[in-house]
Amino acid sequence: MKKFYLLILTAVFLFCSFSGRAQTYTSISPNAGPGSPYTLDDGRFWIGGVPPPNPCDNCTIIINSSVNMVPDDGTSSTGAAAGSEISLDDVVLNGGSLKVNGGVNLNIETYVQLNNTTVLIGSDATTAATVFVNDQVVLSGTASVQIANVNSYINTNNDLGHFI
Repeated sequence: MKKFYLLILTAVFLFCSFSGRAQTYTSISPNAGPGSPYTLDDGRFWIGGVPPPNPCDNCTIIINSSVNMVPDDGTSSTGAAAGSEISLDDVVLNGGSLKVNGGVNLNIETYVQLNNTTVLIGSDATTAATVFVNDQVVLSGTASVQIANVNSYINTNNDLGHFI
């Protein structure tokens, strides 16, 4: 009987330790394939074919190729109609990190909330990475942005002319 209890307790312990871990989502590189370029919400953009959930709690998101983060209004490469289940009209990241690696352009074209999230732009001392902000981005709590080098930057000119 003691062995049975030990087995059950071990299983419960392992289940609890694995269920509390954050997910890591890594993009493909390059952003190419049938129907590309893909957008951030498209499963084809992610290794394993599964995009991060929205909201994404304690996720590590690694972007290895240039991509657009668009609202789901017909411009998304998922082809979903406005008002459907898949929607990036309001992207929420709660904790975790968003890593935009060197050589990548991330175009933000939708409202984004970064709650206690670390954003890392660039991955080494020389390779440029750029984030183009064409909508509102809210940093709250302990959210922070780190730029890896002098070649990486954030363009907040709203070049697409979105109403903010």
